[in-house]
Amino acid sequence: MTSKLSRVPYSVRVKPADLSEGMLKKESVIRADKIYTLSKAIIVKRFGRINDGTFQQVLAQLDLLLGR
Repeated sequence: MTSKLSRVPYSVRVKPADLSEGMLKKESVIRADKIYTLSKAIIVKRFGRINDGTFQQVLAQLDLLLGR
């Protein structure tokens, strides 16, 4: 997730209203083409959770990326 707003394939824009929990200071982009594995040990803070509709959009972009 990045606050650098650029139009790239396989991305979903997220506005503060798209969170079901927490707060988002700036409109951001979830890039489905940038997948990382994080250890829970390095996560310092959770800032929010996207709502179900936005999550479904991210899954749809992953499906497109993976050719499903």
